[in-house]
Amino acid sequence: MKFIKLILLSSLISIKAFAGLILTNQYSIETIVTPLGGNQYTFLYNVTNNNQQSSTYTMTGLDAFYVMVPDNAILSNFITPLPYFNSSGFWTSTTSTQLSIFDTGNILPSGYQWVSWWGNWPASVYPIGTTASFGFTIDNVNLGTVTSVPDESPQNI
Repeated sequence: MKFIKLILLSSLISIKAFAGLILTNQYSIETIVTPLGGNQYTFLYNVTNNNQQSSTYTMTGLDAFYVMVPDNAILSNFITPLPYFNSSGFWTSTTSTQLSIFDTGNILPSGYQWVSWWGNWPASVYPIGTTASFGFTIDNVNLGTVTSVPDESPQNI
């Protein structure tokens, strides 16, 4: 079985465009893994925005989160954050083998898929000093040390 890989990708909202970035030290991620028996686990990611925000626009910050999982994984029970500012925003969660919001091509290794959460409307964005929670239940996987994550150092998940 394949191992779960994690990569945080974020986007900064601006009036002109949505900019996808791999960010360093701008977010802290607390990962809580709860074994449910067999090869089934619940993953909860508490993502804190340390310092990513536009000085020009108030509703900017954490607006997307992506986790790489094996394509043979069985996913359920998605946890999606509430909008930060008010009910006019909302978050969606999806799975895909493509990362179409970037022009850099698909950085996903063969045999994996993305689990993604995307904030819709500026009201969904989590500004500096706030934490959003994302999660899911996953079955048919093994946990271990990741030896390569695109553009990042090795991580334990």
